[in-house]
Amino acid sequence: MPGVKRCTSPSGVVTFRSMTRSKATSSPSRNRALWVLAARVVDEQADVYVGDQAHDDIGRRAIREVHRARRNLHARSPAGLCRLVQRIGAPGEQNEVDARRGDARITAAMRIGLSAPVVTAVPGMASAWEAGAGPDELGRIASCADELGFDHITCSEHVAVPIDAAATRGGTYWDPLATLSFLAARSRRIRLVTSVIVLPYHRPLEIAKRYGTLDRLSGGRVVLGVGVGSLREEFDLLGAPWDDRGAVTDARMRELRSVWGRSEVSGMVVSPSAPRGHVRLWVGGRTPRSLRRAVELGDGWMPFGLSAERIRAMLDRVELPAGFDVVLGTGRPLDPLSDPRATERALERLREAGATAVTCTVQATSAANYCEQLAALRAITERNGHS
Repeated sequence: MPGVKRCTSPSGVVTFRSMTRSKATSSPSRNRALWVLAARVVDEQADVYVGDQAHDDIGRRAIREVHRARRNLHARSPAGLCRLVQRIGAPGEQNEVDARRGDARITAAMRIGLSAPVVTAVPGMASAWEAGAGPDELGRIASCADELGFDHITCSEHVAVPIDAAATRGGTYWDPLATLSFLAARSRRIRLVTSVIVLPYHRPLEIAKRYGTLDRLSGGRVVLGVGVGSLREEFDLLGAPWDDRGAVTDARMRELRSVWGRSEVSGMVVSPSAPRGHVRLWVGGRTPRSLRRAVELGDGWMPFGLSAERIRAMLDRVELPAGFDVVLGTGRPLDPLSDPRATERALERLREAGATAVTCTVQATSAANYCEQLAALRAITERNGHS
């Protein structure tokens, strides 16, 4: 690829690095303001683990990680400082960094994530090698994506799929809580995203306890993608309400917000709870109502099955809150090694549609080839100013 050189890290991961440097886009004084904000957010995160939570191994490891982030702030670019605050800051701090990003005229880069291979088998999306792959291959890919600096990795939810529907939707869906817990142990930085869990199947306190525990184990890396569900047969199998699932989802999002991170609920002890009082909620869907739900109750929108033009038109009809994420999928698998230009064009279309983050599906012939594809994709995204 032009302007890119091939490198190999000490751990054996092949990377393709851009040979061009990006220019600074903000003044020293504005960079200092961003640094002070990021330092405050990191210090607040450290406070979460102080006291009775610091006595266990998880708490001590979390404190070390946060302090390491504090020491390394000076080496981050302005865009990197913005991303740090967006990842671990409270909503007000995320809004503040959005304002500073605008003041400093830092171009907002799309964050690039990954749809986990192996864990689903959707016809036309999954590669042939995935059928025989398992935890070893999945863990290797997650570690590779983490080392390369990808933003997030996703896992979907279906408890069961009707036989007729499996021909188009696929029949394999690994459980997201178990899968993301496994991936948390194989990574250090990459965010862990459900894409999506069907809220009418679950009680909010159950989600807060289970995924709150994962949030603690992973050092605050959980993002909850949530949706209303679309398979009536699955609802019937689980005894979940189908007809009013939209209203149920709205109510459960509000309740989830109210119980997330709390150690006491209705006179009951909830321990452990999430280390953060706020979890980002990305709302899945393809209707105007799903977008309204995301704007009113969530932190982002994860549409599917819509053209880029349709997404842009829908977004143009609403006013998005500061810090709001628009998380778009690439659709057909990307092939960054063989066709980097097509990969660039696909990402550019999503950026023009309004994406702040992209979840990529990647074509490959093996786990090793998948990691090579990720390295090539990373080089392309860095060359085009994405993170």
